[in-house]
Amino acid sequence: LEALERQVARQKRGAGGKDVGALNFLFDDKGPVRDIIDHSPTAFFVRDLKRRYLFVNRAYEEWYNVDRQDILGKTPRHLFKRETAQRIVGFDREVLESGTRIEREIETVTNDGEKRIQRVVKFPLLDPDGEAIGVCGILPDLAGQKLAEKEIRESEQRWQGAVESLQEGFA
Repeated sequence: LEALERQVARQKRGAGGKDVGALNFLFDDKGPVRDIIDHSPTAFFVRDLKRRYLFVNRAYEEWYNVDRQDILGKTPRHLFKRETAQRIVGFDREVLESGTRIEREIETVTNDGEKRIQRVVKFPLLDPDGEAIGVCGILPDLAGQKLAEKEIRESEQRWQGAVESLQEGFA
């Protein structure tokens, strides 16, 4: 009973004093929601009001080369370079202050120096009373899209160069 009470107290502290017990199904290793989110090709995370990671899915682990057990309870400052972490925390603050979903394209740099361009969709995690207890994020990877855009630009440049080098008129 004492161990259970400590766990509930930890959960409340992790949500800034609010009870997040109703969200246990999300973090349960064997829960159906966990399975669905874990098999998504898009990175997903949940952080509490103190910016501590409560959950990350497999895609998040793979993209950032981390093990969820190593970052749960830690903040973005443990995972990202200082400037990137500050931008992430500022973005979280904006989401919580506005109370709405916010979407941005950002470049992140991890502590191991890897750069990643992503579309970030963040939204407040609300309790049943409508009060924010955390921030959720969905991070679709834009690497394929950015590569395709680059190839299109290079192809257009080659085509324009070929047309400009013609001796005859071209319409």
